[in-house]
Amino acid sequence: MHPWERKLAAASGASVDVGSWISAVTQCPELTPGKLGLWKSALQGSQCITLIRDDVLLIHRVTEDFFGSLKGYGKRVADVKECKENFMTHSGQFHRARRMFLRVTVKELQMILADEPGLLGPKALFAFMALSLCRDEINWLVRHAENVTKTKTPEDYVDVHIAELMFLIEEVRALVRNNLPIIQRYYLQYLAKFDALILSDIIQVMKKKQTVSPCAKHGDMSVFVGAHGLHGPIKVNVSV
Repeated sequence: MHPWERKLAAASGASVDVGSWISAVTQCPELTPGKLGLWKSALQGSQCITLIRDDVLLIHRVTEDFFGSLKGYGKRVADVKECKENFMTHSGQFHRARRMFLRVTVKELQMILADEPGLLGPKALFAFMALSLCRDEINWLVRHAENVTKTKTPEDYVDVHIAELMFLIEEVRALVRNNLPIIQRYYLQYLAKFDALILSDIIQVMKKKQTVSPCAKHGDMSVFVGAHGLHGPIKVNVSV
């Protein structure tokens, strides 16, 4: 299968910016079902946002008060209460299990990349995903460890192994920094041998259909194709 025909991985593990979604729904309460689902996920995953130093914003309380002051938004208040209950019941256990999973998985990833640094070319995205997920879990624990008091499972908000996760972050970051030439060379060659080729085919099809102006878009894309090694193999002088 050609690289440009591969399906993108699902974004189920993507980071949820709690502040952005809370702000979005308060400014425009009438959200589409898809965006509303993301907003609910944000409320179910976090109870507070750090404002500055030790000052935090309790998002369920503030959001509930906001919608309670508006007429006709009783359903939103009920949604907030439901999300809060879901957070208190499931979120701590979920994040504890996620940190355990990341410790094992990221350690394996670090060992593989240290043994075979050439894999950082095609698998760089996995390294960045690991760093992002570990960062989110550490930030989540720091935010909630001292601000979740009414819980039946306080052990979910204490992690004596958090230092190991931080250590793994530094190890993966060091691998990425030390092997940047490998990543750069891989994606330069990928751009020239795959993206530029398929873009050339697209230009030819559009040219035949006369859907692109020769003096505008077509010219710009042709320059891009030529500049990225379409007419010959790319030569990258990178010392690894």
